[in-house]
Amino acid sequence: MPDLNPDLPVDRTEGKPDAGQMVHTYAIPEEFKGYVNPNQVVYSPTTNGFYHPAIHGSSIPADAVEISPADHAALMAAQAQGKIIRPDENGYPVAVIPPAPPAPSRAELYTAKQAEIRDGAETILTRLATEYGALERQTWDQQAAEAEALQANPDAPAPLVRAIAAARGMTVADLGTRILANRTAWVAVSGHVVGQRLAYQDALEATESLPDSDAKAAIAAIVPVYTLAQTESGAENGQGAV
Repeated sequence: MPDLNPDLPVDRTEGKPDAGQMVHTYAIPEEFKGYVNPNQVVYSPTTNGFYHPAIHGSSIPADAVEISPADHAALMAAQAQGKIIRPDENGYPVAVIPPAPPAPSRAELYTAKQAEIRDGAETILTRLATEYGALERQTWDQQAAEAEALQANPDAPAPLVRAIAAARGMTVADLGTRILANRTAWVAVSGHVVGQRLAYQDALEATESLPDSDAKAAIAAIVPVYTLAQTESGAENGQGAV
């Protein structure tokens, strides 16, 4: 351009050169106005979100700022490692360590400890009965009732016990004796676990009369650890006809 001095500051109010001095013109699409590169990723501090002009077009917030590819990649990598993206004082995105979650309330600690106590007992009792399917466990009461009837009267009706004995090649009397022994062992073992659960629950309920700070410490101090009672026969298994 005639009389153009590249050493002078840019005059933003200066108009376009004469048409005869223009070498090339290009109409910028509306959705790309304000961005040098339509593939440039931008960030809005008001929405805390990234936008792509070629995708989001005119829906990009007015306060969006351009982000270099390197900075965008670094922010995504930091986010994948657990940091969160927030705008700095200039509206530019930065990765920061998220604030620590609030301490659980007394009620939350109580509920969580109650579930821990209950689930611990349920887990150990379930493990003891894993040899038996759910449908077979539903026959335990009938097996015990028929075994007791057979003990009182060897000729008593006992269709379930007789069927099991026949399939196993055992005498009905021997099977009945084994069923009752296993029931006795199961009652002792499961009763021991249930008793421990109730003791832990008693300790938890005792915290209800304490002030918050003391109650939280007392709840945390309850660590349910379940042990199994050893029966006289050494049985630590379920009740069924084993």
